[in-house]
Amino acid sequence: MSNSVTWTIEPIDTWFFRQGTPYDLGQQVLTGDVVFPPHMSTIQGAIRTAIARAQGWQPGQDDKWPDILGTPDDLGEMSLEGVFLQKNGQWLFPVPRHLMKTHQNLIYLKPGPLVDSDLGSCALPIVDVTGSEDDKVSEIEDAYITEEGLILCLQGQRPPMNSLVPNECLWQTEIRTGLTIHDQTQTAEPGLLYQSTHIRLKKGVAMAIRVEGIPREWQESIHAFPLGGEHRFARVTLSENSIPIPPFQVHPSRDGYVRAFATLITPGLFTNPSHVLRYGPFSEPCLSAVTGRITMRGGWDLKRHMPRPLRPFIPAGSVWFYRLTEDAWDSLKRLHGHHVGLEAEYGFGHIIFGQWEE
Repeated sequence: MSNSVTWTIEPIDTWFFRQGTPYDLGQQVLTGDVVFPPHMSTIQGAIRTAIARAQGWQPGQDDKWPDILGTPDDLGEMSLEGVFLQKNGQWLFPVPRHLMKTHQNLIYLKPGPLVDSDLGSCALPIVDVTGSEDDKVSEIEDAYITEEGLILCLQGQRPPMNSLVPNECLWQTEIRTGLTIHDQTQTAEPGLLYQSTHIRLKKGVAMAIRVEGIPREWQESIHAFPLGGEHRFARVTLSENSIPIPPFQVHPSRDGYVRAFATLITPGLFTNPSHVLRYGPFSEPCLSAVTGRITMRGGWDLKRHMPRPLRPFIPAGSVWFYRLTEDAWDSLKRLHGHHVGLEAEYGFGHIIFGQWEE
């Protein structure tokens, strides 16, 4: 049987995912502390635990943990792709950060002429086209882009506005209030209330993760598993559907140069993230970049019962522009649909290329 399968994951009720901030008695998890979609650092542990349980493992039985599922510090023979979102079966992707919006249209940023700045001589991003003098250009925040929209974006064409799917069409937050229960009496502790913010997905919305390297028969008995805080359960459906990575469509221009941009569709983990933000993830330095802020993500160490250290990730959607000779381009284009940076087996640094026009 195939050792590559896609997990489509839906909540049974709500989910509780938060940032790596303290959450102790008397503290609150507000909307700004919520993380969705959850980071792969969180998902991978839940998936591996579910597979191990299906093979007879229970917490504390280290001798029954399947070797192919790795250790707390590696995935063993497993590799993962994601985390991606789906709505009614349609795949959604992070919006490339050089795609901007006006009141009625989507437009692009592109490298401008060389200027002197605090970064040295560089080509800062400028607006490619504006709809009118009255149009205000703004970033696209809190939205995803459809597969069809992403393909147009990689071709250098402007996708329609309806190719964007706002977060509010995918999920909503819910404030939950609870109280502390005394361990011995199982009654409420007076005055010890807590508050958390949960995620409720809209109808038809799910997460999708590709699991490779593990026999499918090991996974077929898994129909639900705990995911996230408070051991909220998730429902899982297995399929052979692969991630629809857009086709490679970058071509040399008439002057012989290749004008390509690289964009991450999953967060990237790098040895020197500040260098990558400025110069790009390849040995060939970029011409210009439009990147997001570094985010700190950790996870939970099930074996050691403690949080994992926070690490800096470059967010998905970050874009780097290149103007390359065909010889220099030959060494980069093979990376389309592959990974750059550290821990590719976790799905980090999934990168694709598109074309821009000067």
